[in-house]
Amino acid sequence: MTEQRRPELDTLAVHAGGDPAAADGAVVGPVHRSATYLYPDADRPLRYSRYGNNPTQVAVQRKLAAIEGAEAALLLASGMAALATAILAVCERGDHLIAAAGLYGGTRTLLDEELPRLGIETSYAPGEDPAAWREAARPETRLFLWESISNPLLRVADGPALAELARELGAVSLVDATFASPVHQRPISFGADLVMHSATKYLGGHSDLVGGVLAGGEERIETARERMKSFGASADPAAAFLLDRGLKTLPLRMARHDENGREVADFLAGHPAVAAVHHPSRKDHPDRAVIERVLDGAGGVVTFVPTTDPVEAERIVGRLRWIRLAPSLGGVESLVSMPALTSHRSLSSEERSRLGIPDETIRLAVGVEAAEDLIADLDRALSS
Repeated sequence: MTEQRRPELDTLAVHAGGDPAAADGAVVGPVHRSATYLYPDADRPLRYSRYGNNPTQVAVQRKLAAIEGAEAALLLASGMAALATAILAVCERGDHLIAAAGLYGGTRTLLDEELPRLGIETSYAPGEDPAAWREAARPETRLFLWESISNPLLRVADGPALAELARELGAVSLVDATFASPVHQRPISFGADLVMHSATKYLGGHSDLVGGVLAGGEERIETARERMKSFGASADPAAAFLLDRGLKTLPLRMARHDENGREVADFLAGHPAVAAVHHPSRKDHPDRAVIERVLDGAGGVVTFVPTTDPVEAERIVGRLRWIRLAPSLGGVESLVSMPALTSHRSLSSEERSRLGIPDETIRLAVGVEAAEDLIADLDRALSS
């Protein structure tokens, strides 16, 4: 008898979660729009779409768990909803968490402005320096939070070391793996307790849905589900359907994002109008040794600093043709933004500078177009 083996990620992305027989043989599962369901007896769990157990929601959650290698997964209304729900499923008044320095601006706002009102305190440490996390730890530390690849400088945290330290200290580890996607990193595999994504980005892949994902052990996910029910942060079934569709091509898209990201980064590194380039594929990346251990790909986000001031940097962005000016990332189309005006707008210029993000910094979310066209677009904008 042939030994059973776990299917590859490409196969799970297409087939996990759904059951054609349950949908009258439909190859593509339907969108179950019903908000509520019949409740025939007390022995069956209550099915209600706000609880995240609508059949469309359940199918994509099963697929997400299979892709992440987790026991369970939960789909929420946005990435920030997933992050806030995860934190509040672990921390309460009087608790302390340690987060990686240089996080996404929206995450910093949550940690610095909202959590203190709930009596939860945050300290920051470099994700690539686990020793600094040990020094920052307190008896009341309950959570470690870091991004697999940081936004926008693309620093890469030593995830395995941080997860091990969290276990040693009795803390829960939570990884925002949005920039890596499950194709390039699956934090559950190296011992992280919880992993989250903004499904709006690579997982959905087409810039047509807003959603968040949380995956991990069954017990932790059920605790998060209870919080989600109270906060009203469940995802609409239509978004669940779109996410399931997007996940089917995730491995294919990530391969192209990665290939294009490398080519664009190499081009920018050789351009006389560019002072610095950040991309995990670069040999001069400060986390080169960590990258080789923890990432299976570099992804499609490339950040660079032109040799000019912020005003001229805005003009460079405005001259682009194929690369459109818009926030977000992970769609099939290439987008460009300036962190000083978008993701890190809530920080002062001095705070951004301390984080290594000068105001002229430009972030590219490289799509799946022909790399030659994207490079020509950048060359024209930089050389004008």
